[in-house]
Amino acid sequence: MKQDTQERYLRIYNLHLEKKSALEIASKVGCTLKTVENALRFCRQTTLRPTREDELQDAIDSVKKNLAQLHERLAEIRRGVRETTTRRDSDGRVQTTRKLLKPIAAEVALFREIREHEKLLSSLQGQANEASQKTNQDKQIIIEFVH
Repeated sequence: MKQDTQERYLRIYNLHLEKKSALEIASKVGCTLKTVENALRFCRQTTLRPTREDELQDAIDSVKKNLAQLHERLAEIRRGVRETTTRRDSDGRVQTTRKLLKPIAAEVALFREIREHEKLLSSLQGQANEASQKTNQDKQIIIEFVH
């Protein structure tokens, strides 16, 4: 099987594991429903499954994406939120005041969430390194066995 076909089938299978419908998968991958059916059948019949390293890398990518979004939100909060207040005084004149607010509670909550995501990322990266080392050891054993 060609490498690009194998990658497409793995992508289809991963989307299937995420509980996506066949129609959603076909639209995301850019293929026909028949291709989705063939890919799922092939993956069920063979040992073609994402490796532990692949799964960890997907999780790492997801956490990195979430971290980037959290840092974006933090930057927005640090820039502040402009609040405009309009009121009428006793003479009937309209007074408008503008304030730049920096909600500290939201910033603190984001810092906590960022810290939790960073801990998770560190843990996943450690697991990925261990899985990679084990894979390399397994490959070395196979090479030694063959020779």
